[in-house]
Amino acid sequence: MRLAWSLSTIFTQCNSHSSELEFNVGRICRSGNTCSVGLVLGTGPKCGGSQSLQGTPSKDSAEGTDPTPKRKAGGQAGRQVGGRAGMAPSERACKKMPKRASRHHPLAVRARVERRQWILELRRPPFGARASESSFHSSPSRALALASVSGSFFLRLPRSQPQLISDAWGKGVVGQSGIESVKIAAFSSRPSAQASRGQSPVVHVSARTQPGNAKQGSHVGGRDREQRNAGRRRVTQKATLGVTDKLDNQEKRTVKTVRIHYNRKDGDYEQWGLHVWGDAEYCTPWESPLVARGLDDFGSYWDVDCVEGGKVYFLIHTGRDKEFEGVMDTAKSDSVWVVSEHPDVFMEKPDLDSIPKGDLGFARALWVSEQIIAVNFDGDCYSLHACKNANLTLTAAGVEGASEKIQLEEDVQGLPIKVVEKFPYITGYKALRVPKGIDTRELVKCQLALSSCDSAGVPLDATGVQLPGVLDDLFAYDGPLGVSIIEDNVSLSVWAPTAQSVRLILFHSPAGGEHFEVLQMNESDGVWSVQGPAEWKGKYYLYEVTVFHPTTQKVEKSLACDPYSRGQNEIEEHYNLDLELEYQFLVVQCFVSTVRLTDGTLKDYRIVESRALESAHLIVTLQHLSANGERSLIVDLNDESLKPEGWSDLAAEKPKLAAFTDIAIYELHIRDFSIADETVDPALRGTYLAFTEKESAGVNHLKNLAKAGLSHLHLLPCFDFASVDEKKRNWKSADVESLKKFAPDSEEQQAAITLIQDEDAYNWGYDPVNWGVPEGSYATAANGSVRTFEFRKMVQAINHLGLRVVLDVVYNHLHGNGPTGIHTVHDKIVPGYYLRRNKDGNVENSTCMNNTASEHYMVDRLIVDDLRHWAVAYKVDGFRFDLMGHLMKSTMLRAQSVLRSLTVEKDGVDGSKIYLYGEGWDFGEVSNNMRGVNGSQRNLAGTGIGSFNDRLRDTVIGGSPFGDPLQQGFLTGLSLQPNELDQGDEQSMANHLAATTDWIRLGLGSNLRTYVFTNSKGEEVKGEEVLTHDGVPVAYAMGPEDLVNYVSAHDNESLFDIIMLKTASGVSLKERCRINHMATSVVALAQGIPFFHAGDDMLRSKSLDRDSYNSGDWFNRLDFSYETNNFGVGLPPKSKNGFKWPIMKKLLSDPANKPSKNQILAAVENLKELLKIRFSSPLFRLKSANAIQARLKFHNTGPAGVPGVIIYSIEDGEKGKPGLTQLDSRYRNVIVIFNARPTQVKTEVQTFKARSLSLHPIQAASQDEIVRTSTFDSKSGTFSIPARTTAVFVESR
Repeated sequence: MRLAWSLSTIFTQCNSHSSELEFNVGRICRSGNTCSVGLVLGTGPKCGGSQSLQGTPSKDSAEGTDPTPKRKAGGQAGRQVGGRAGMAPSERACKKMPKRASRHHPLAVRARVERRQWILELRRPPFGARASESSFHSSPSRALALASVSGSFFLRLPRSQPQLISDAWGKGVVGQSGIESVKIAAFSSRPSAQASRGQSPVVHVSARTQPGNAKQGSHVGGRDREQRNAGRRRVTQKATLGVTDKLDNQEKRTVKTVRIHYNRKDGDYEQWGLHVWGDAEYCTPWESPLVARGLDDFGSYWDVDCVEGGKVYFLIHTGRDKEFEGVMDTAKSDSVWVVSEHPDVFMEKPDLDSIPKGDLGFARALWVSEQIIAVNFDGDCYSLHACKNANLTLTAAGVEGASEKIQLEEDVQGLPIKVVEKFPYITGYKALRVPKGIDTRELVKCQLALSSCDSAGVPLDATGVQLPGVLDDLFAYDGPLGVSIIEDNVSLSVWAPTAQSVRLILFHSPAGGEHFEVLQMNESDGVWSVQGPAEWKGKYYLYEVTVFHPTTQKVEKSLACDPYSRGQNEIEEHYNLDLELEYQFLVVQCFVSTVRLTDGTLKDYRIVESRALESAHLIVTLQHLSANGERSLIVDLNDESLKPEGWSDLAAEKPKLAAFTDIAIYELHIRDFSIADETVDPALRGTYLAFTEKESAGVNHLKNLAKAGLSHLHLLPCFDFASVDEKKRNWKSADVESLKKFAPDSEEQQAAITLIQDEDAYNWGYDPVNWGVPEGSYATAANGSVRTFEFRKMVQAINHLGLRVVLDVVYNHLHGNGPTGIHTVHDKIVPGYYLRRNKDGNVENSTCMNNTASEHYMVDRLIVDDLRHWAVAYKVDGFRFDLMGHLMKSTMLRAQSVLRSLTVEKDGVDGSKIYLYGEGWDFGEVSNNMRGVNGSQRNLAGTGIGSFNDRLRDTVIGGSPFGDPLQQGFLTGLSLQPNELDQGDEQSMANHLAATTDWIRLGLGSNLRTYVFTNSKGEEVKGEEVLTHDGVPVAYAMGPEDLVNYVSAHDNESLFDIIMLKTASGVSLKERCRINHMATSVVALAQGIPFFHAGDDMLRSKSLDRDSYNSGDWFNRLDFSYETNNFGVGLPPKSKNGFKWPIMKKLLSDPANKPSKNQILAAVENLKELLKIRFSSPLFRLKSANAIQARLKFHNTGPAGVPGVIIYSIEDGEKGKPGLTQLDSRYRNVIVIFNARPTQVKTEVQTFKARSLSLHPIQAASQDEIVRTSTFDSKSGTFSIPARTTAVFVESR
């Protein structure tokens, strides 16, 4: 596998005013202790050039090289039970990164000084396989290109003023006012259109180049042009010669074998492998590490062939778990020795007794209650060490530097039951008792270590300590937090029990300027508070928190926003750095620089401008983002100026909702709704206020759906997220008119979109920063009060359209962690508490990043408080929980209870109407209740909290989001009209269709675990007895409120696109449109809560994009004029779709696959008709499991049933007669028939013989001429249903 990197650059030898550059990093060719790194820059005929730079390999070049594995598949082939609603958590990792930090292959640039030279280290991406190829080839631009680099590399540049402080990380720039040091990291990812067409790992880069001797923007010709062309030729020639020389040197190299020894105190070596790169003769793939050659008296060992005199980089790991990373200089030694949990590489065999035992960088001890610390290592005696100044060190003699040392006694009774219930994953740990009388409240403010020794006092182990348990035990708090405004007083409170000091810093304005006041806050039981006058309202603030941080093992002084922020603003300050470079290869558009000021404060910057001077100096402008983020705003949300007219009366104007089973949901992205709608005021497109337009095409679309029966509008994340710059002036956009000129299967569109995808205005927003603040990029201005007012206007307007508002909330993870970073909040204030950590003390990332720990009291409280805030302050009507299974069930139930207790009289909202639902997938560290009973599908059954039914999605459409894209299902042709994929022989496919049809039957009946029906084999079974292929029960719900049925969502391909992929090539577009209609009908006519993705009803296409979270407006376009469905607007971005491009090209290039306006309008009408049918009878919306069991019956079951046909009936009672209660005043019976077959079907159902049934009045008058031909013959009880049609019959009273 080849790996491409990209970097936004200015390359002064390339003298085009504006061009798209190609940046290629070649395999390092070594000679002695330096190496030549091939860089190719060029744009075909316009610009070309190459530079050979000297460098040395990076010591930490392997960090994060493991590919993130997908979760184990289960269920049907390729299917994953409990998978994300369309996406695996491993895939979602990319969508959580901010736009300014690339989601694909971030390239970090670090600076340091070595031997009087600058060293800029370019680090490889944090995930993905490492390339090991070394072949050369030509790039599409006809410039020399090299195969991908293995590992990191350095660019070696001359040292100049201002000097760098010598430090492995690259301390910063001295001589700048107030700046002591700086660390720069650049991020970008721009896949090249040329690269996608050829075999070259060339990467496209967006940049504006500076002409060498001309003013930017001017036309230069004649002699100047000749000079520039000559310069380009010279650069290319130099690079070619340099690379050739290095190749010659490589061919003459000598190979030798070296040995790496490895010792583990537990003696378990079987699972550990060795990953090698650098000068190794064979660079191992991550997934195939070297197996140990053997065992000796030291431990295991590996023999590695490498280049004599070179360096071998190695990493010992098992799967994703990394044990040791180091480098071996083969010029100095033929063997090295490494010891588990010890950072050094020994050149001689070490005396194991003299090596420090343990590692304070881990936190393998858990302080679980005031009196109990849990550990999983042995010892005869244990000690707790504390140091407020964080001076603890580990030596062969044990832990040193403690200001206090406490002896602990093991409790032979083990951990108390209460502790095990809270921390089930540490069952079996030893329980160590903390002596009474110890000032625990002060100890938690220190750096802590726990050590063990034997009876003779010889050290055995040592580790850091995790604190959440003891913090909950001592500091659980239910009082006010954040800003409290009462009459003429303002009070601010923050929970920070481990902080040594907290100061409040106040500012007059959101942008720039010095603080006007700094106040020391007072602590009481872990809560720091300060009071002030009413004049503080409208001011901005930050907390300065001094606290020990386990990430850095230091006491840090960080500036942080308030976790209870209700308003935000970004501000700017600027500093200039003048850097002299030997080569005119200039880095621009860097993301964040961490700067340590002379007072010790850490601040974060990003490079916003770079200018190249003729003297080869680089002027870099750093933009200060309000000292580690955005300032919080002291805002009174009860201020009348922040309320739209009539806001206080909105509760009485909400659309009626009699029961949760009357809900029907439409999922929509705020920007998608209006950005392409030409009937919306251009100033309001893509904003909250677009929903306030009275007669826009999008608003009219929603009005019509609401009239048909749609009840709720689900908005994708609109809290403050990291991935979109809230400063609109920084947004970039593609030239839409140019994109329209390319072929429908062209690579050019995706190349242009990915070029600017991290700098445009688009993202789904699943990367939360401040949960309680509306996102600023959707406001007409990012000012805190503006976003508050406009969000409220949006909610009010949507309610007035006849729809309630659902907020998509992401409480399962946070975007940032650590003591720095503009998007880190919570982990700066109480480090190690808000984020869930594993047994080693490392942050869990199974959701994609920085998993939160709702099992901790104050995390649970923050989540519930935040939900209440959105419900009361913004009158939100429901919440959809992203990866709900990663939250605890107790958190979900408490949230439900708190929200349901809200009243119009007390809170201005009716909480009894607030519905909660989410993704109840059970995976990662929380699976099987390992962190407590979690909010999974099965655990939440019976609570009335809904879970997405992935079983229905996968069987209706086929396969799963993680399997083969051609795997078929009930509607897409499984067994009935197979495509070219080998899905087994005819009988295998028939058996698969029959088995999964039972899954659909259960979904239609609300997937009840107790529901009894006759399955495809003719057996009478309960829902929970029907199993997936991995033995998991298909049915999990206890009532219809527990279930949200869907076949598509924002994740993965749109409904239309997935149907295009899965259906056989001979299926016409007309038939595919009917399959789209049928899929919608399954959801609309099932018991439970129906959920539709915006555009399902318009044949919405994303041009086959499987993951459009960052694919811009181009691929996510919604056209409410119904002129186009957006199919065939180019191949979708290669990063997520490239492996399917051959299939996609055939589909996209065929004009017969692009729907007409009439076909789109037919889909629009189809959903409206289905909603009208659903709400024409309460029989479609039964309220209990008992009612569903008693009334809903399936026909056409057992071995004699017609494959591809599902028939069910719902019976009503008769008023005044025993038996079923009468619910429907119009119909005694409704019968629904789904004919997924490609041909008409006639089927006899004896139950209805001699009954008076007729086609539902809405379908009898349908715009769909085909459904109108559905008939029923009363004499024989025979139904005649056209191909690929859903028909509804009724028995009128």
